[in-house]
Amino acid sequence: MTSTTTDTGTDGRITVRISDPGELIAAVPHLLTYRPGPSVVLLNHGGRESPITPVIRADLPDSTCEPDAARELVRAVLRHPGAGVTVVIIGRRPGHRAPPGRIPHHGLARRLMSAFGDAGRPVDHALWVPEIRGGARWRCYHEVCLRGVLPDDRETVLAATMATTGQVTYGSRGEVARLLDPDDPAAITRRQRMLDAAIDNWPTRPDFAATDSPDEPKQATGGSAARDWFGATEVADRTAAGGAAPGGFGEVAPSGLAAAGSSAPEWFGATEVADRTAVGGAAPGGFGEVASGGLAAAGSSEEAKRAAASSSAVDSHVEAERAAEDRVAPDWFGEAQSAEHLAVVRAALARAVAGDFDLSDEDVVSLAMALSDLTVRDRCLTTADPPGEPPATAAERLWLELVRRTPMPERAEPAVLLGYSAYRRGDGVLAALAFDNALAAHPGHRLAELLRICLSHQLPPETLRRLSDCQEGGLMPT
Repeated sequence: MTSTTTDTGTDGRITVRISDPGELIAAVPHLLTYRPGPSVVLLNHGGRESPITPVIRADLPDSTCEPDAARELVRAVLRHPGAGVTVVIIGRRPGHRAPPGRIPHHGLARRLMSAFGDAGRPVDHALWVPEIRGGARWRCYHEVCLRGVLPDDRETVLAATMATTGQVTYGSRGEVARLLDPDDPAAITRRQRMLDAAIDNWPTRPDFAATDSPDEPKQATGGSAARDWFGATEVADRTAAGGAAPGGFGEVAPSGLAAAGSSAPEWFGATEVADRTAVGGAAPGGFGEVASGGLAAAGSSEEAKRAAASSSAVDSHVEAERAAEDRVAPDWFGEAQSAEHLAVVRAALARAVAGDFDLSDEDVVSLAMALSDLTVRDRCLTTADPPGEPPATAAERLWLELVRRTPMPERAEPAVLLGYSAYRRGDGVLAALAFDNALAAHPGHRLAELLRICLSHQLPPETLRRLSDCQEGGLMPT
């Protein structure tokens, strides 16, 4: 019997069907975008014709925290419609000792199976593997214990399919995080001075300090004014060291963050929610489907209602965010300046689509100035559509290059565009990292906070399309 098959739909989307437990375990790194260490991973099966979404990963809890961990993980999965769940536990927590004859973390697996069963969402398979590598032996927590040997996850049908579509699987979470590291501290400092000079010499820069009301800007008379530039009371010091938020690695508490920047419970460490690929429901005796072309549209009325409610919430947040930005930082660039900024961005995007990501200091400064124009930045949201297509991939690569090369606080704008693009194509890990990066560069950044909260509450990527649909496009080369 063939354990993995593929089909190509009329839309060109390739669907990979997996019917072997070992093949499914080997698929986990590709679903998360990186090879996880000791973890508990939950895959929510939506039904035969529906995607498995989300895929949730959390650090293994210690025994005293297992009840809370199981409860929160189950609650996170049950927010999504589904017919069943697969639990995959990888490795063991440092210091964990399994009782004789027991598989490691047997108690956590039993808690998850019991809680899902009580909720009417059965656990189809609960699997343990010491690590995800070819040749590792996996076992099953169910009484009728299955066991087998893992294939090389780099040589599976899914791995080959994802490679042909340009999707990258990284060796670790740290490897993903390092993608956003500044490229050269000396160059960052040099561009910082160039940006300070450009901002100081901008002819219409307002001086908020000269008036009690931010709605009545006055002309500045000189001096560095990064805080005035952004119109926020909590803008990171431009001379401070940049990078990811301290201790932050896209941490997402399954119960949702009360506010952007809130920490996940300690026992979770880092928790990711991934919708990177669509994984369909299993046929009898099988596991399901992995569609390499992105997320499938919501199919059930329950999903449709949830998507509509989420869209309404996003719209309300967007209106509030824009109203607040208008109050705090009036759009003082003017139509002529915005037109110049749009031309700068269009030229950079055209080069990106052509494969040219060589950015001079002058290019970085010009793009940082352009993206600080909120009208221009918001229009750049449209470059994320259609998610995963070559133009959107090129734009996302440009935002990544700018995150690595732009000083704070201007780095927040390409970071939020990078996060939005990653979120739209289902890469929740990179999206969380990018939003945290934006908030580290510019604490209180409203769009980054909004999107970080959406991600923590696991709003489907398609819901966010409203953010770009309401913007005028026309930035990508035709």
